[in-house]
Amino acid sequence: MSPLLGLIRKNKMPIALLLVFIAVPLLEIALLIKAGDSFGFWPTLSIVIFTAILGTVMLRWQGMSVMMRAQQTLREGRMPVESVADGVFLLLAGAFLLTPGLLTDGIGFAFLVPQIRRWLGAKILRALSQRMGFGGLHETGEENSSTARQSPPRRDQSGNVIIDAEYKDLDAP
Repeated sequence: MSPLLGLIRKNKMPIALLLVFIAVPLLEIALLIKAGDSFGFWPTLSIVIFTAILGTVMLRWQGMSVMMRAQQTLREGRMPVESVADGVFLLLAGAFLLTPGLLTDGIGFAFLVPQIRRWLGAKILRALSQRMGFGGLHETGEENSSTARQSPPRRDQSGNVIIDAEYKDLDAP
């Protein structure tokens, strides 16, 4: 067995992650060489710099929009799940756009499209909620399962929600 495969198995490093760290830079180099052959060195360099500047401007504009939407959702007393997911994708978009290269710029610009962000965010939230045993959370803050909708929450005399729970005192002898 090669030392690299031994290291991967020993540290349980996913092979997909290793391939991404090898494949993405190689693809970026290949695309930049191909673009340089097609357009020339200076136009290719100009495209990379222009996309970084344009991406930064778009990121700032959309980031402010997402932040204002999250604040509005919080003021309405709801969880800003969709806004948080948008914010994560915008952070990723910024990282991709600031990374020099055409492939990463394409991915970064894709993350700036709200419909793509929402589609990916919904898929990821659904996968995470299923993996963690939730029925799926939305901006209402309610679980998206039949058990969450069966009965309204119990309240005490002053209107506060009663939460039933079991606990174990770990400090007790």
